[in-house]
Amino acid sequence: MNVGLFSAASAMNVNQRWLEATSENLASQTVPGFKREETRFQALNAGPVMPPGAGALAAGASGSYNYPMVAGATNFTQGAFRRTEVPTDMAIEGRGFFAVEIPGVGEAYTRDGEFHVDAGGQLVTKEGHPVLGDGGPILVDPMNQENLTVLPDGTLRQGQQVLGQLRVVEFESMDSLQPVSGGLFKALPNSPGPVDSEESRVRQGFLEASNVTVVREMADMILALRGYEASQKLIHSQDERLGKTIQTLGDGAAS
Repeated sequence: MNVGLFSAASAMNVNQRWLEATSENLASQTVPGFKREETRFQALNAGPVMPPGAGALAAGASGSYNYPMVAGATNFTQGAFRRTEVPTDMAIEGRGFFAVEIPGVGEAYTRDGEFHVDAGGQLVTKEGHPVLGDGGPILVDPMNQENLTVLPDGTLRQGQQVLGQLRVVEFESMDSLQPVSGGLFKALPNSPGPVDSEESRVRQGFLEASNVTVVREMADMILALRGYEASQKLIHSQDERLGKTIQTLGDGAAS
């Protein structure tokens, strides 16, 4: 087994995944409430290279090697708040998430509070997904011309008419959440489900910015690209050395 080739190929895979995560962060940095994906590196022991008692192992060498692995994790740090003065824009102060309904996915969760009222009077996300309240999707009365008001506990009023209360939920562990796309998350199967948030507060007329820093992502992208290129050169070098070895052995056998 050519350990050098395998290690270099593993490093290329790690840097490729780092590039993908960084590219996703950069592409989504303007999405309100988006949470950046962090790349975490670790070494995995691959065990013995050859059967025990053979070659270097017989001389007391460990005969094992490590190769790089990568794992992703979402950074849920709260972003800065930006005032918009739009009545249907909302931000959450705290650990909570808005609950929305997505066809084919079911209930999902987001920090993106850039909502609007559709033609049917439903409060929806910019993708058109219904925003959930304590009694299901929230309906705005089209005949009522009074302003929409959102209290810190998520209660929606249209004048004196109470429309419902936004379903703002929290999770015991953020590891229970899996990114879907565009700042949306769903709960992992067999994980502790969401509970109604008691501490989070809704701020009307604000949007939460993403927690992506463009300069940091660009620096990570450069590092990942350089690491990928270095591993690529190492594979080329290993391939040339292997070719020369085969040629030398072939010439020796022929003579």
